[in-house]
Amino acid sequence: MPRQSNVALYAGPRSMMTEEVGRFLLARDIPIATVTDKDIHNGLLSNYPAIVIPGGWGPVMSSRAEANLKKYIAAGGGYVSLCAGTTYAHRLGLLDFEILDVRAISWCYICLRARHPVTKGYRLTDPNKRPRREGANHVRMAFSNGNFMIPGKGVTKIATFDTEGTLAAIIAGSYGKGRVVCFSPLPEQTVQPPPKWEWGAWQEPGGLFVNAINFAAHRTPPRERKR
Repeated sequence: MPRQSNVALYAGPRSMMTEEVGRFLLARDIPIATVTDKDIHNGLLSNYPAIVIPGGWGPVMSSRAEANLKKYIAAGGGYVSLCAGTTYAHRLGLLDFEILDVRAISWCYICLRARHPVTKGYRLTDPNKRPRREGANHVRMAFSNGNFMIPGKGVTKIATFDTEGTLAAIIAGSYGKGRVVCFSPLPEQTVQPPPKWEWGAWQEPGGLFVNAINFAAHRTPPRERKR
C-alpha cells in the first residue's frame, strides 16, 4: 500500500503532549494522523512515512506493537521523538546512546554542532568565534524533565546543552533503512521572549522539529554537503 503524506502522531494514553504537538504541526502545514497502541499492534504504521512520539510519560506498548514499530523503522520508516519519546527510543535500542535523567523544568539554550538536514537554515555554534550578541549561535528551547544524551557509534551529535559539546540535546542516526531523530527538549513549545538580562538574538526551535520530520520521512537527503 502506498504511504500517505500524513505523518503518524502517537496518541497513547501516556503521551500528554500529543495535542500540543498536533497543533504545532498543523499550524506548519504538516498533515497528521493520530495512531494508537492498537494501530501499531495491528501493523498500520506502514501507511505513513514517519511517526512522531511526543513527550509525556512515554509509551507502554505490547511486545507485538514494539516489534511492529521496530520492523517499520528498519524497513525505512522515520522516527522523531521528544523528551519521553527519546527515553523510549533508548529503551528500544534504536540508536547507540546513553541517557542521564534530569529532573528540571526550565528554558535552556542549546548549541548546534552539525551541518545536517535537521539544522538547515540555522547558524551553527562556532566555539572559535564570539558573536556580536551572546545568544546568536544558540537556540532557546523548553526543557521539562528530559535527559542528557551521550551518543555512541554511528550517531550524529546535532546539538548539545554544554559548550564543551559532551551532553547532547539532539541526535540522529539510522535504524536499518529508517532514520531516527531524538530531541531531549521540547521544540514544539512556543518560545517566550527571555528576560532583558538574558542574552539576545537566540534562534527559535520550531524549524529544527520541522526539519527533523522531513528528514525522517525521507523528504531530504541524508546529509547536506559541507560548505
